[in-house]
Amino acid sequence: PGRLLGPGDHGSEQQDSGQACGQQPDGRFFGGRRAGAPGGAALGPPGSFRFGDARRKQTLIEAGVERASAIVACTSDELTNLDIGLDARELNPNIKVVLRMFDAKLAQNVSKGFNIKTVFSVSALAAPAFAAAATRTRVDYSFKLEGQLLNVSTVTFESTSPFIGKTLEQIENELQCAIIGAWSGNGIQMRPARDHVVQPGERYYVVGDLKAVRALNEGR
Repeated sequence: PGRLLGPGDHGSEQQDSGQACGQQPDGRFFGGRRAGAPGGAALGPPGSFRFGDARRKQTLIEAGVERASAIVACTSDELTNLDIGLDARELNPNIKVVLRMFDAKLAQNVSKGFNIKTVFSVSALAAPAFAAAATRTRVDYSFKLEGQLLNVSTVTFESTSPFIGKTLEQIENELQCAIIGAWSGNGIQMRPARDHVVQPGERYYVVGDLKAVRALNEGR
């Protein structure tokens, strides 16, 4: 069944049937029925743990979905997840909806109907990773944006790299990629200066197609 639940002070409970939960604007998760309470869901004190049937619209109402900022429907039944998401969006048109879907075609159709900008498929994400591994290209993460496959890669430039002495802007224009961050002693520096000249040993985070990522990694 589609259960609505939220983590309390002692973490979260995993249900065999999956789970659906939501988050209020203050960051607290909301969930269904108080222990021992007859019937539907009711909000208890912060940090308490409750669960109920998220397929019932009344459960969502009593759990506070009308003032929640987001809801996650991730049961093992995608139609149940869709039903929960539809009810939540009907009750709160501005709520952010995350659905667990198994059918890629259905997921695409649902994303359009829900006006969800990003859809991730486990199989779609895994395939590029296997392809990258087969070509021995270092890829940290792969995703699709507007149907185009993009890869995130960590690149450390060695002294023998042909890109040493070039600016980040020159590298981006040459490979049609985006250098989104640079590693420094204090962590990741986002959006490094385009006119910075690459030096040996510097580490960067790059987004691009497989060809660009391969060129950067092979040139290290």
